[in-house]
Amino acid sequence: DDNRSAMISDNGTVIGFVSTRNLVPTVGNTDGNPEVFLFNVTTAGFVQATTTQDILEQGKLVLSIFNENPSLSSDGSVFGFISNANLSGNNDDGSGRGNGEVYVADFSGSAVSNIRQVTRTRSTTGSAASVNLFSAGRRLSRDGTMLAFESLAEDPKANGTNQPFLAVFVYTIATDSFV
Repeated sequence: DDNRSAMISDNGTVIGFVSTRNLVPTVGNTDGNPEVFLFNVTTAGFVQATTTQDILEQGKLVLSIFNENPSLSSDGSVFGFISNANLSGNNDDGSGRGNGEVYVADFSGSAVSNIRQVTRTRSTTGSAASVNLFSAGRRLSRDGTMLAFESLAEDPKANGTNQPFLAVFVYTIATDSFV
C-alpha cells in the first residue's frame, strides 16, 4: 500500500497519487506518512503536495495523519483531496480527533500553491470517525471549479451540528459556497 489512490488528468500530463515513500528528498517523507504527490509527465518531475507527520506525545501515537484521494481537474491545474492534518491552520479539532477535511489547491506543473481548506467540521457525536467523505474517483469538476463530497455536517463550514446520515454537497470554489 506504498502508492495508492492514483488519478490522471484528462490530458494525461499530471498524475496525482498518495505515497508513503520519500519521492522528493528535498521536501522529505522520511517518516513514511501518506502524502499527496503530483507527477508532471512532461518534465518527469515529482512534486510533494503535503508534508505531514503523525502526532506523538511522549513518544506515543496520539493521532495518525492521513492525506487521501487526490482528484484532478482535466488539465491537472487544480486538485482536491481529504486530510486530517492541520494544513491551513483551520483544522484544529482538538482532543486528538483530527477530523478529515476537504482541501483544494493549485498546481502549476512544478509547484503547489494556494492550499485552502474547503470544509470546517467536527464530530459532535464524540466519534473518532471522519465527518466528511471524499471517496476515490472524480470528485473535482473537469474545469476545476466545483468539488463533490459527502458529509454528516449540517453546514460544512460551521464546525457545528452533525446529522445522522450523509448528504451530498457540491462546493463552488470561486464563491466559497455549498449546495
